Amino acid sequence: MILCSMFHWLDTTGMMIVSFLLAFACAAAAYMVMKTEFLATMFLCIGGGFLLGGVLEGLIIAVSGWGSFVFYMIITIAFMVGGAFVGYKKKEAIQKYLTATIGSYMFMRGWTFFGDTGFPSEMEMYNKMAAGQSE
Repeated sequence: MILCSMFHWLDTTGMMIVSFLLAFACAAAAYMVMKTEFLATMFLCIGGGFLLGGVLEGLIIAVSGWGSFVFYMIITIAFMVGGAFVGYKKKEAIQKYLTATIGSYMFMRGWTFFGDTGFPSEMEMYNKMAAGQSE
């Protein structure tokens, strides 16, 4: 809805109907993908690979102070592909452990958006590490 407001897609009745139909179609497609256990596990592993790739790249920035967006993309995509492969081979174990890990991360990350918690986002931490600021 925010994108619709930004691009003035909701200014006319016709575009409102099209936006709601597209939202319904996307929700139905997401339901069908998540209902298929194999695809749901693959997407879970791809998301886990994305998070692990970001953590590794953050550690490299913290240790060396060197940061490159191209390097970040290479590491992240490699971990995402690796996560998809592991999800294909070890489905049952991944469903238990990665669901718990990503679920708890998302839950706690969501709390940082409410109020003045003082917890920085990942991008704020990466920018400080790349700039050599420790506080």
